[in-house]
Amino acid sequence: MKTLFIIITMLVSMSCANATLYTPSMTESDVQQEWCGKDPVYYKNWGVYVDCVQSGYAVEIDFIDKWAEAIGQSLAYSSMLNLPPGIAFIIRRPQDYQHMRKYNEAIKHVDTKIKVWYIELF
Repeated sequence: MKTLFIIITMLVSMSCANATLYTPSMTESDVQQEWCGKDPVYYKNWGVYVDCVQSGYAVEIDFIDKWAEAIGQSLAYSSMLNLPPGIAFIIRRPQDYQHMRKYNEAIKHVDTKIKVWYIELF
């Protein structure tokens, strides 16, 4: 019983931490700065900024309703940096998760696994 209480307390603490870290008014740039902890990295050879290199992944950070664009960006970053691709989807409200159905359907046709994170602003 004590273990269950500790687990529940940890989950509630994590939820509260998420709620204080992100706010609904944050822009994509705000979330990128908060989540990655630094500015995008400029790669001169390609002439592009990569949103984030996190945990060994080349990561595109974008709102989930822009899922198709995020797939392309993450794959491009991956090839530029020779790192596995990742996407950090920004979720404004619970209904936004409906876009994951479209993402999952599209990603079935890609031969590469893309790591996905969710950043909830609510």
